[in-house]
Amino acid sequence: MNEQNLVASPPPVYTVKEVSQLLHTNPAFVYRLMGLLPALKLGSIRVRKAALDEFLQRYEGHDLSDPLNIKELAVG
Repeated sequence: MNEQNLVASPPPVYTVKEVSQLLHTNPAFVYRLMGLLPALKLGSIRVRKAALDEFLQRYEGHDLSDPLNIKELAVG
């Protein structure tokens, strides 16, 4: 067996709990991000890895503490 086959790849979709762990926040906040963060329901709410990556790039440098009132981060 090839050793490359033994290396675990990241899942193509994450649960809300997994997203919250990756972002070091809580699941309730991830649910508040729905609408900004594309998701789909496959039995439970799931977020594609690509969608999470795009979300992080799009909102880098912004304050998302209140997803309904997004502001650019103030420097200084």
